[in-house]
Amino acid sequence: HTRIFNENTGAHEEFKFKYLKDDREHSQWESGGPTVYMLTEVAQEIIFITREILEEFGFDIEQFYTLQLIKTGNFNKAEDSINNLIARVRNLINREKDYREDIIRNPQVIFFDSRRNRQKTEEEIKQQFEEEQKVFNDMFSWKSRLDTFPEDQRAEAIIMFDSLERARMLHNELAKMVVENMALEVEMRVKYPESFWRISSFSFKKD
Repeated sequence: HTRIFNENTGAHEEFKFKYLKDDREHSQWESGGPTVYMLTEVAQEIIFITREILEEFGFDIEQFYTLQLIKTGNFNKAEDSINNLIARVRNLINREKDYREDIIRNPQVIFFDSRRNRQKTEEEIKQQFEEEQKVFNDMFSWKSRLDTFPEDQRAEAIIMFDSLERARMLHNELAKMVVENMALEVEMRVKYPESFWRISSFSFKKD
């Protein structure tokens, strides 16, 4: 249970819910088998909404959160947040690698692949990477102020800044890969336009 603000009453109220409930369809009670659990509707909403927010706003919000932790000298929590950044960037790098392979195998994925944000232009994406790089620079600017923190915090900060450098290098690798994939898209459209309308004459049964 937790306390939430009720906009209708204008007061905080205690909200109780369960994460799990019995899955009657898959539980094997009659044969003496185990109980199978499933997420409740509330739990599903929490998970799906959280995932949607992270997909839409995740990286830059995590960056600013890390920056605030560094400013306040909370280097242990900043280290955890940086690890989240690293995991997120690595996931995006793998998606870009897969996308490049898919373009080479079947250029038509350029128009249908849901992994690409088609609402942003090339300039907007480049500007986004530049803004994210500026936040990294802001975080690293605090490295010169470590003398203002106690000795135990300075030791934590050294470890954290090492992780932060790895995150920045991965971010640079991601930016390079995204731009290269954009260039590949243009090259495929200009040099090989027939690959977008050619219909394969092969079939599994014949070939």
